[in-house]
Amino acid sequence: MTEKFVLPHSHKSFIHNFIVFPQDTNYMSPMVFGGKMASEMDICAAMTVRRALYYAPLCQDAVTASMNIDFRRGAKTKDLVILRGEIIKLGYKSLTVNVVGDIESFSGEKYNCCFGRFVFVARDSEENPCHHGLIFDNVGGQQ
Repeated sequence: MTEKFVLPHSHKSFIHNFIVFPQDTNYMSPMVFGGKMASEMDICAAMTVRRALYYAPLCQDAVTASMNIDFRRGAKTKDLVILRGEIIKLGYKSLTVNVVGDIESFSGEKYNCCFGRFVFVARDSEENPCHHGLIFDNVGGQQ
């Protein structure tokens, strides 16, 4: 029988923020470089998974296995980008995270800028894929 570990609802999400600085823009300044946005989204997803793995004692960490990102609107220099990651699916060795990005402009306007789905594979201390054993709690999650 496989051991199960409950992932509390409070640890299935994470919020990550950053401000777009001039060095984060591409040649179409003041627009943020897509690679910068993808990197920050991956960090948000990774931190979401890290918090979940606190409850999976058999796993040491996780790595990004795949990502699918939809850029809807570009952020500009001085914009605050707010990224919200949430685990939506627990596989045997994988964790799937949705990341939604919103922009708060320097003038205070707010709008959605991106969406991404990230899949991570949990690893043990020898960096081999491992069964995390996580299940959602009964508050707002799937089983």
